[in-house]
Amino acid sequence: MVRGRRWFGVATVLLGGALVLAPAAPAFAKSKGHSGVPACSVISAATVNKYLATKVGNPSGKPGKGSLKNIETCSYAGGNGVSIYYDAGTSKQIFEEALSSLANATSVKGLGSAAYSSQSSNTDPNQNQVTALFGSLEIAVTADASLPNEEALLKVISAKA
Repeated sequence: MVRGRRWFGVATVLLGGALVLAPAAPAFAKSKGHSGVPACSVISAATVNKYLATKVGNPSGKPGKGSLKNIETCSYAGGNGVSIYYDAGTSKQIFEEALSSLANATSVKGLGSAAYSSQSSNTDPNQNQVTALFGSLEIAVTADASLPNEEALLKVISAKA
């Protein structure tokens, strides 16, 4: 029988008759929307505007349904628009397969276990996307912004997500 309880930053788990102490869930777990995906409210419009030099409003987004329940796309309207995509069920293999299928992707160092950037629109040469993998959480930022600014925002998101 397994029982768990969070207690002062330490999870106590009773396995059989032995008490096991393990680090409790990180603080960001409170901000999770569903199925381990951060809620759109975790990253405010003010944060997006600060890093991407845009003027967007607060985000909207709905949890995916059925098999898409670990996916959330947060859309920030206004300005040129910004979207932040979360997928809480991505394996490193799936991430690398997606990367290898993109002709114009460039690897990005210093973000998660793997990351890449690419131009995300054939019709808008200024629209870029930066995507990174943090454990099994894939996060992508798409905006009409410079890649360094999107990378900086993605670092902030990963710290809060």
